[in-house]
Amino acid sequence: LWSLFIVILIFWCAYAIAMISMLDEPATRQSLLWRIFSNGAFEIFGDARDELRNGEIEHCPSSFNSSDLSDFNIDCIYRAWTIPILLFGYALLSSVLLVNLVTSLFSDTFTEVKDSSMITYRYKEYQRLYLYERKSRIPAPLSLIYYIFIFFMSLLRGCGDLLSKYLMHNVVFNCR
Repeated sequence: LWSLFIVILIFWCAYAIAMISMLDEPATRQSLLWRIFSNGAFEIFGDARDELRNGEIEHCPSSFNSSDLSDFNIDCIYRAWTIPILLFGYALLSSVLLVNLVTSLFSDTFTEVKDSSMITYRYKEYQRLYLYERKSRIPAPLSLIYYIFIFFMSLLRGCGDLLSKYLMHNVVFNCR
């Protein structure tokens, strides 16, 4: 589980740092850590800001004229094309990454539960078979006669004490 969080955090920080460097946002009172945290948080789940999705950047013209290419315009053109592509790649990779990592996490958990459930199933099956083997094969009214007969036969062999333990506690014993 921790490896999942570490991979997501590394991916998130890489995207946030790239976005902060390309957006050229004005200086605010927010710390750099908060800007890194808030720049990738909701894009993981596909909730991107509209201006990022459309390539609109603050202090850049909304339409570009090919005859007026200055350093400022070239920088804005580069950022206007790069940011939506980076956002798309980040949203796609993070959603695929999240789904695959969570699927593998559930798969490991399922395997562990399956192994322990098989052990529990075998134990319960053994208990049922044991109780079935210990059960008398004679119907209920006649089983009293059967147990009295076994008791007297064991007294004749000298195992009366063991037989009484058997009848009271269902203990397996060997008379010999």
